[in-house]
Amino acid sequence: MKHIFYIVLLFCTGFIYADAGPKFKDEVQLYFYENGKMLPLNNYKLFVLEEVGNIYDTINKRRTTADYWTVTTLQEGEYNYYLNVKKSNPIIIKLLYKNNIYESNVINLNASKDVISFNVGVDRLEDISPLFYTSWAFYFAMFAITLFIEVAIGILCRKWFKLSKVQLVLLISLINIVSHPLLWYVHSHYDVNLLLLEILVVCAEALAFSRFTTIKLAFVFSFVANLLSFLIGGICSLFIDGT
Repeated sequence: MKHIFYIVLLFCTGFIYADAGPKFKDEVQLYFYENGKMLPLNNYKLFVLEEVGNIYDTINKRRTTADYWTVTTLQEGEYNYYLNVKKSNPIIIKLLYKNNIYESNVINLNASKDVISFNVGVDRLEDISPLFYTSWAFYFAMFAITLFIEVAIGILCRKWFKLSKVQLVLLISLINIVSHPLLWYVHSHYDVNLLLLEILVVCAEALAFSRFTTIKLAFVFSFVANLLSFLIGGICSLFIDGT
């Protein structure tokens, strides 16, 4: 059990979370829109202010020089820019468009943010990113993988539960419909420790399962199901584009 715990800690340092998969590249895609239409790359210039370390506060105490504004972390794609930054560093985006400068609020990045979209507002950049800061296709792919894994484990362990096979599949599906998007939302919007979130999910799901089996078996099932979805889902996400 101790070795399994250390493996979980190791995976948490570089992965999004159990139901999402690893992200080895500190890459974020930036999209800009006006009135629902994406801005062509040749219509604007983009600058990024990245807070590096704790040496100085470039976010709140900016110097008058342009030294802290850089385009070196930007890569141009076919329709948008790719931003390569450490996802632990906060950033601010400045957009030069139609002889006006539009600035975003401070963006606190984390490992789960792959896509950030902005609308050019009256005087600022408005965040219109997807709900989980990743593509819907990627989210539903990861949800499907997670559900498949947990249902498969549930069928193998059906004797633990006082339910028919159909009832158990419906129960697992219902629990994941609640826990999966909730975990993704909290982790993508708030600075909450990943391991803590996973522990809370395991405990919450175990309590739900405990109505139909013993509390011990419920926790064992919840832990094993989430651990395997973490590992297998992580491997699968290597082959699925999150953007």
